[in-house]
Amino acid sequence: MSISASSFTFGAGLFGSIFGFAILKPLSTSTPSYLSGGYFGPKENNVARAAASAASSLGLLFTSGFPAAYQLGLLNATPQEDIGRLFTFAICCAFFGLAFAIPLRKFYILKLKLVFPSGMASTYTIRSLHVSKSVALDAKHKTKALILSICFAIGLRVVSEYAPGILWDWHLFYTLSRIGWTSAINAESWVRVLISLSIVCLFDPGS
Repeated sequence: MSISASSFTFGAGLFGSIFGFAILKPLSTSTPSYLSGGYFGPKENNVARAAASAASSLGLLFTSGFPAAYQLGLLNATPQEDIGRLFTFAICCAFFGLAFAIPLRKFYILKLKLVFPSGMASTYTIRSLHVSKSVALDAKHKTKALILSICFAIGLRVVSEYAPGILWDWHLFYTLSRIGWTSAINAESWVRVLISLSIVCLFDPGS
């Protein structure tokens, strides 16, 4: 789980838990065994969640890290010239995470009993999907809510590109100061202070 200036954001693990159940659970009953049909329980759901989490983390390299390297001139002119280097780097990162996953799990989770918010959220989500009496209905509702939330977030981000001052970067007290209430600009700094303090206060009881 990562944290921004004003809210908490979860990685792909939670999305992988819900979408994995919504997609793979019906396929497990409708497809024959030689096409991966069969039992789909919490462990199989957790495998789908882990795959989604790993793919999202590794994908950040290709959506931010490597484009920045090309912009800075640290690599060749085109990705086609670095295809071997890109494949090698991705494979090394994948096995690097795999090599550290088991020992870190033994130390942090089994020994120290630490609680990781995003992992616990995924765990409770998977548990609720598989122990509920109305499994199919609950999964349908959660998947629908997730899809609507994603569509709303994408739509807001796209539309805000055309009106950033209203939908994205609008500051209430700055606007009031421009209108005539000049002292309102002092509250702009306090808003960010209060947001930071609220995040700290939320993290402190949890830890």
